[in-house]
Amino acid sequence: MVSCLVNPSANRELELSKLKKADKKHVVVVGSGPGGLESARISAIRGHKVTVLEATDKIGGQLNLAAQIPGKSEFLETIRYFKNELKNLGVEIHFGYQATLDSILALKPDAVIFATGVKPREFTLPGIEKKKTASYADYLSGKFQPGNKVVVIGGGGIGCDVAHKLTEEDSSTIDSYFHRYNVTSYTNAQIQKEKPNRKVSIFRRSGKIGSGLGATTAWALLQELESKEVGFYTSLSYKEVTDQGLVIETKKDGAQTIECDSIILCAGQLSEVSLYEEFKSKVPEIPSYLIGGAKDASGIDAKRAMLEGFEAAIEIGVN
Repeated sequence: MVSCLVNPSANRELELSKLKKADKKHVVVVGSGPGGLESARISAIRGHKVTVLEATDKIGGQLNLAAQIPGKSEFLETIRYFKNELKNLGVEIHFGYQATLDSILALKPDAVIFATGVKPREFTLPGIEKKKTASYADYLSGKFQPGNKVVVIGGGGIGCDVAHKLTEEDSSTIDSYFHRYNVTSYTNAQIQKEKPNRKVSIFRRSGKIGSGLGATTAWALLQELESKEVGFYTSLSYKEVTDQGLVIETKKDGAQTIECDSIILCAGQLSEVSLYEEFKSKVPEIPSYLIGGAKDASGIDAKRAMLEGFEAAIEIGVN
């Protein structure tokens, strides 16, 4: 089925093409990730007064992190699109706003959409403090500078994307691209093996590396990582971190130590849902909606978040 990241009505035009005007309400949106942005846009189009509460200094949420991955900078254009749309629609955005139950109620909302997103899942292991360690969010946001031997714990889509960035940071010139893919050859253009400046290894307890990637892109990214000599380790248990590196154990090879100086954690996400639950239990008379990663953290899916934001927005103010 044909679909579109930023247009939830794609392939549903007969059902959703005409947005019904609503009785004007004050809609408060907590969070400005993709779901929050879409819910704010649709709410404003339908005639509501919309206030967005954003904890950081910019809109976009996880899109800002995704845009740091090689080949995904177009997500910045998605953010720019929403920035212009919300400005033109008169949506009010408060930055650096740590929303609480009281601060939301002080705005006198008629409906609240919670697009509070996710946070990286904590991961503990004996001795992990011996190595420089950070979440994928801290790395992608530029808060963490890894060394030259990096362990990536978590081999889903985020882990593979992080490994991609780790191995591409020093090879982004046009000349390096031509050499890498043998572009000058008319008959033998193909990816060339290349030893990166970093040694990167990806670990996953069970399942295949990259199983969370899209079917049309997984093969290309995995081939890219293999050509950069990224190590893939699966079907294992984590034991500890020593001065030498990460100790794992597999049924086939027993215990082994993989040297590293840095660890990046990509071990899943948890929904930021506590504020929604508090609001819903204490103020049940005000309609509230939970969307995006805050609703389901099992996979970060911008398209699903935008669809849920769209669907929440079209419910508000309907007689």
